[in-house]
Amino acid sequence: MLVSGLKGHPVLRVLSTGKPEIIAGGVGVASGNSDYLQLAETLGSQSVMIVPLIVRGQTLGAIEFAATKPNRAYDSDDLALAEEISHYASVAIENARLYTETLKAKETAHALAAIVESSDDAIIGKTLDGIVTSWNRGAEKLYGYKAAEMMGRSVSLLVPSDRPDEMSDILTKLRGGQKIEHFETVRLRKDGVPLNVSLTISLMKDAAGRPIAASTIARDVTERKRYEEGLARARDAAIASDQLKSEFVANVSHEVRTPMNGIIGMTSLLLDTKLAPKQRDFVETIRNSCDSLLTIVNDILDFSKIEAGKMSLEIQDFDLSQLLESTGEFLAPRAHFKRLELISIIAHDLPTALRGDPAESHDYLRRYTTKGLLSMAGLSIGRRG
Repeated sequence: MLVSGLKGHPVLRVLSTGKPEIIAGGVGVASGNSDYLQLAETLGSQSVMIVPLIVRGQTLGAIEFAATKPNRAYDSDDLALAEEISHYASVAIENARLYTETLKAKETAHALAAIVESSDDAIIGKTLDGIVTSWNRGAEKLYGYKAAEMMGRSVSLLVPSDRPDEMSDILTKLRGGQKIEHFETVRLRKDGVPLNVSLTISLMKDAAGRPIAASTIARDVTERKRYEEGLARARDAAIASDQLKSEFVANVSHEVRTPMNGIIGMTSLLLDTKLAPKQRDFVETIRNSCDSLLTIVNDILDFSKIEAGKMSLEIQDFDLSQLLESTGEFLAPRAHFKRLELISIIAHDLPTALRGDPAESHDYLRRYTTKGLLSMAGLSIGRRG
């Protein structure tokens, strides 16, 4: 190629326009070539021909031909021959590119095939009708069938007889363009042993985006399923044990509460008799200890009912003022005995029409008031002067 870089260099025009040019002494197909022709003549050429090198519609370069024989000038026949040479050169460049891409594609395909073949997961290629087209070593290991045994056969061979519609449902979804991810099911080995597997099935499409096949990745999850089932059994056993424990505590608490109420009743009767000061002090200690113990037993009973799922509420409408009045009447004897004054006060803006379980509400008011909580829900206690 002649030296470029001159103003109006014809090579640059050819690269820009994609059209060939012939430059001859004094007569040029293109004008403005005197500088370039003078350079050519100093190199012993009186005629120059430039043709573009076009590959896939793009001008990649140009080929220059220079006539070195005296009085030799290029004509249209020479230009046609030069264009044919340029065409073959373009074809050679394109073939070299395709060959390089083909080699790279083969290397990529070989690498992918090696990855698939060495995978521990079963990787299976199949048509949209479920006919096996590829079967890797992972599939041989998982299912026990050699590739030669499964090629051309239907994957339904692996499906247990109690799942007759599963494969047809999967193939219908695949034909509709759906992808199936982490679908856990059961498959059969060649020896008839069932396996828990997780399936991921993807569509394979052609260049136009049309589904043409499918690939399945199957992973053995049998051990994981056994572990999960073991955990579930252990959890169920723990729940059953907790329920039995709660039922036992509830029964014991109930059995303890009954005689405790008897002791409290008898000490109340005993306190109504004539006792020496020291005897009265002993009986009061017994009564107070029984009250405290009964409160603890009641709390345990409630918690055990909640744990055993036996706590039930009777929801109904009730009046707060009546509830406070009945609670006050219940606590009045104890307050009198302890020289306490019990007063029931309901604020004028406090709603009295309530909905809930009046028995439970009465029980909690009684417990928390006797524990020394003051001014609860309108109940107040204070020591008498």
